Amino acid sequence: MLQLELPHVNVLSKIDLLSQFGDLDFNLDYYTEVQDLSYLENSLPQGTKFSALNMRICELAQDFGLVGFETLAVEDRESMSRLMRVVDRATGCVVVPSAPEESHGT
Repeated sequence: MLQLELPHVNVLSKIDLLSQFGDLDFNLDYYTEVQDLSYLENSLPQGTKFSALNMRICELAQDFGLVGFETLAVEDRESMSRLMRVVDRATGCVVVPSAPEESHGT
């Protein structure tokens, strides 16, 4: 079986509608950066046969930086352009502005 690495970007869309659903359990940065998953230990059900597996998966994602999210508010131009830059960087399509052409007078 052939396994190729493909770039991907996880997007939390409709972030502008977040206020309609009340307060989050954690800060928004917690969900987007996923740097410290030890907080999930208290949120996950304990005593199940998968509790040790859940914590090991959390440690793996945390240690290798496997998960991260970008936010997107569709009506916000800045949010959309930031996401486009992230996607371009992930795919290797980095656009460098060309130097302005000098007019040569005759």
